[in-house]
Amino acid sequence: MKELVGPQDYASFVDSFDTFLFDCDGVIWNGSHLLPGVKESLQYLRSKGKKLLFVTNNSAKSRKGYVEKFSKLNLEVQEGEIIGTAYIAALYLKQIISFPPEKKIYIIGETGIFEELSMAGIKVANSPNGDREPLESSDELGHLALDPDVGGVVVGIDLNMNYRKMAIAFAYLNRNPGSIFVLTNDDATYPVAGSLFPGLSNSSIYYSPFSFLSFHIFSPII
Repeated sequence: MKELVGPQDYASFVDSFDTFLFDCDGVIWNGSHLLPGVKESLQYLRSKGKKLLFVTNNSAKSRKGYVEKFSKLNLEVQEGEIIGTAYIAALYLKQIISFPPEKKIYIIGETGIFEELSMAGIKVANSPNGDREPLESSDELGHLALDPDVGGVVVGIDLNMNYRKMAIAFAYLNRNPGSIFVLTNDDATYPVAGSLFPGLSNSSIYYSPFSFLSFHIFSPII
């Protein structure tokens, strides 16, 4: 690709594409702050009739949740323009592998995965605020309340990750034959507030206990 050196080159470059895909974290926003020039750039592309898609490996929010975040940043984006790994995980379970409707999924993650799986009609075994209590001792591990209908585990970024959740997920995958294990992404870092923090793949608490399994990762998702 030749170097773009002036307004005519930039205009020709834009005209050569029908669709533009944007990452979100660190591209559209940084944390809760809109990055400079984003609104003007999106307005320009829309004025040229371009199709815009917003692609994110961050499973913390559902498409509906991301629409709300865009709105708070004074950006009008439709749900159908957003592709996130929480949504892709739900599509994968529902349409690709036809996850049994009588089975449930145990989730380690934020509300985005819970919302997307529920909207897809997939049964979920736990709640976003569940299993946050710390274990008092290892004796509790022998008394974990496990649902026999759980047929898989989906893991995304979880800001309230703890040993209880990890132990429950491990138990489901280790004891239930044929259980499926899905990671929404394997990002090494997570950009927030102008800095980088550990992403999913940088956290051995996610990966190490499940290293004996074959699993599915949606990264990249395009």
